[in-house]
Amino acid sequence: MRTGLLLLLLTAVLPGQSPLALLTDFERPASERAVVAMHEEVARIMGPLGWQPEWHALEEAPSTLPLFVILSFKGVCRVQTGFSQDPDSLTLASTEVSGTHVLPFSSVECNKVRSLLPGLRWDRESETVLGRALGRVIVHELYHFLLQTRKHAAKGIANAFQTSRELTAAEFRFDELSSFKLRDSAVPRPIILEH
Repeated sequence: MRTGLLLLLLTAVLPGQSPLALLTDFERPASERAVVAMHEEVARIMGPLGWQPEWHALEEAPSTLPLFVILSFKGVCRVQTGFSQDPDSLTLASTEVSGTHVLPFSSVECNKVRSLLPGLRWDRESETVLGRALGRVIVHELYHFLLQTRKHAAKGIANAFQTSRELTAAEFRFDELSSFKLRDSAVPRPIILEH
């Protein structure tokens, strides 16, 4: 009876979606248009997999959060001309690891993401394209954290490498197996209380 009540409560709290707080910390002011597009892209990809992103600025985050990831954005997260590229590395983002645990701390390298998008101009559409690319980079890092894996898939967003075309295309998703694993990880698990 108590187990049934607990399952009923979990279903009422999480109607098919698991909340995931994404706490953002921008090194420099970001483009509002790019940030909106980034939020939309993360929701578009993660929502059908059972995850409901809830965005908060790190300094304004609620004191209690069920599950969270801190996203630190390095560099300039807006369309800008005349920036230098870093040819030494094309790591667009990284998530911290301790032993076998993937931690909820990710860094996004905005300058490196922008370097893969050479056609950006100073207009609203380019800010949207930049936001879409940033969203896809974030979702890749969420894959590592939510599944607690350092491994990559052979294709899709969970692949170790993304091209400019993949970051900016109208559609880009996880492969079928990664989608299944992410959907499965969002399913609330009943908690059995023993007396």
